[in-house]
Amino acid sequence: MTTKNNSNVVFPPEIFIIGAPKCGTTSLAKLLETHPEITLSDPKETDYLTRNYPKGIHWYQSRFAVSDETRFLIDASTSYSAFTEQQIGSNTAKRLFEFNPAAKIIYVVRDPIQRAWSSYWHSVRAGEEKRDFIEVMAIENCFHIIAGKFYACLVNYQKYFDKKNICIISFTELVKDPDKATMKVLEFIGADTKQYRKPKSDNQHKNISFQWNSSAGWLIKIFGVRRIKKIIQLTKRIVPVFLFEALKKIVSKPIPKIKHEDACSLLSFYEDDAENFYTETGVDVRTGAWWDAGKRD
Repeated sequence: MTTKNNSNVVFPPEIFIIGAPKCGTTSLAKLLETHPEITLSDPKETDYLTRNYPKGIHWYQSRFAVSDETRFLIDASTSYSAFTEQQIGSNTAKRLFEFNPAAKIIYVVRDPIQRAWSSYWHSVRAGEEKRDFIEVMAIENCFHIIAGKFYACLVNYQKYFDKKNICIISFTELVKDPDKATMKVLEFIGADTKQYRKPKSDNQHKNISFQWNSSAGWLIKIFGVRRIKKIIQLTKRIVPVFLFEALKKIVSKPIPKIKHEDACSLLSFYEDDAENFYTETGVDVRTGAWWDAGKRD
């Protein structure tokens, strides 16, 4: 991939969608990418400031294929909010600040229990997890738990970035009115909102959590989960959306709903963090019915 010279573009990127994982970051990034002034990295998650930092700045710059219209580069790596310093050996917020102190941070959040459930099923689908949900959640510093500690992550970023440089988007507002949420982000980064054109709903991939069904079993046995994932990504790029969604229905099915008792068992992990996040930002991620059950208890 080559990066064209464009005097309007300042490298390194100024816009970072840091997560959280399974909160709608892919949908938001794709909506933003429809704006002519915006270039999204390829892949969407470069993970440069975490696992791919040793690859160097030239590798990172090559992830952005800018056009003559590009004014904004966006890196949408959810790993920037998903791990603690102890887990990856570095403070991502500090590294990002040192990399670009003028960066603008976009943080997408949702009900942390629902996020953990979706994250767990993502690992199941990828063939990385075969244990029971509750068994996995009980593991110390479990990734699925940590990534939903939104206040802890926010506080870390606020050590380095001014509050005006951080934009919070809730999963609820993104689902309810994706174009309004997109406009909010465009205003935040300083893009020309008049150039945003609402994408046709039938031309947008639905990034919804799913699991493989029995029809996909023989394909997975032959090719393996990783190769199937690559085939899916390639297919998504080259076939019309309606056809891709039809093919997806043949080999997949929705993930089940989380059991109420399982959700309630996670309340203690998130109660204080969710309350502090609400106090700090005014965004309440406690949207599931299990939170009311916790209050009654």
